[in-house]
Amino acid sequence: MLFRKVSTIFAVLLFSLNLYATSLAGLIHLAFQNNPEIISAQNTYDNAALSAKTFNGELAPSVNVASSATLPKNYAWNQAPDAFSSNITVSQPLFGGTTISTTGTYSFNISTINDKRFLLQSPNISFSLTQSLLPFWVQGKLKDPSILSAQLQKKYYYNQLLYTKKNVLENIIQNYVYVLVYKNEIKMLQNSIAHLDEKIKALKQLKDSGNINQAEILEMKNSKWNYQQNLVSAFSSYESYLQRLKTICGFNFDDNDKFLSFESNLLNENEVIQLINNSLENVIDPLEETYKLKLEILNANRTLQKQNSAPTLSFSVQPAWSMDATKAEEWKKPWKDLGSPSAWTTSVSINFSPLISGIVKHNKEQFKNDYTAAEKSYNSYLAQKEFVRQQYKYLKNQYENQLTIVLELLIEEKNELSDYFQMFSSGAISKLDYDSVKTRVENCKLSKNSMELYVWLYKILVYMN
Repeated sequence: MLFRKVSTIFAVLLFSLNLYATSLAGLIHLAFQNNPEIISAQNTYDNAALSAKTFNGELAPSVNVASSATLPKNYAWNQAPDAFSSNITVSQPLFGGTTISTTGTYSFNISTINDKRFLLQSPNISFSLTQSLLPFWVQGKLKDPSILSAQLQKKYYYNQLLYTKKNVLENIIQNYVYVLVYKNEIKMLQNSIAHLDEKIKALKQLKDSGNINQAEILEMKNSKWNYQQNLVSAFSSYESYLQRLKTICGFNFDDNDKFLSFESNLLNENEVIQLINNSLENVIDPLEETYKLKLEILNANRTLQKQNSAPTLSFSVQPAWSMDATKAEEWKKPWKDLGSPSAWTTSVSINFSPLISGIVKHNKEQFKNDYTAAEKSYNSYLAQKEFVRQQYKYLKNQYENQLTIVLELLIEEKNELSDYFQMFSSGAISKLDYDSVKTRVENCKLSKNSMELYVWLYKILVYMN
């Protein structure tokens, strides 16, 4: 059963070892196109950008139309209703809490005098202007909060998009390195198992000649079994990280032609930093930017709240017409003899309702709570960010130390291999003894490569955090 598992591992590795030939830049390109989180964040940003163009609808005009009629019994289509009324109101908000509106109304009634029906018309139109008494410029602000809020929200969601890309970048880089590290681990275990097979074969030959006992062979087989168990575990981890890469990239690597067409392997440190900067548009910490923008958005919304909940001053102008009664048959020709207004009415009013309702106090308390919570979240993030950065620095230093040790060990192993080669060439030692040192050198090279991968990884993670 174990042999079958190991055979399966070797078969799958024939495909998956090609991962090293796959470029990191290629995987990142795939993820930026297919990752569902990036697609969702991009869609959210696009919606925010669209809202910013219309200032979240804050300055959208409104039109209201209403009509009503009272119809007589046995009404005919060309007959005048007993009463009719229609009005239209057009309102346009402007910057600074200003609103201008126009209302037009037309109504008539039919009166019967001496069996004759007369039309009594009442045309009406009014113009009004309403102004908040606490517009943004009175609050010492230079830009209308409705515009500012929409622009800040656009930036906020753009940085959310960059943050999503950053997370994807980090996950690709980490999982890519882990795949390569476990590939090295698998290769080392394969080397050790292959060498043990040669030793077991040689020990069996010695046993047949009576020069060795069964216990030594069993000990070798037990060591091989342990290596095989470790190989299964290493391959499981390898496959797990490979699957994570597939998920992150939103792409099935079984499509060999497309996946294996990438060039090179790991980028050098400067190249990957350039790739990160380009991908994130030189915003290394977009999440911190979102925290800052959140505070700015709260301030802009607070300015808008003050502007919208302040008392308002209204000014209106309304002309009036006096129209004589006409025959009911003239109802299809309204305002025929309208003429000039007979009078003008102007009015000024102040609305203190927001102050009386308590909404001002409520908004103030809510803003205070929201802003305090946002500040705490921001400060907490900064502390967590520094903690993570220090952890990455610590791990980088640890792997640099291990790399130094492995490099020193590799030099010693290579020197020993050179000595063993000379002894093997002169017949002083067996090929099995020489292969034992050769296997150690190959595995030491793989360990060195893994340590270099870890050092590379944590240098990048320190830079990104």
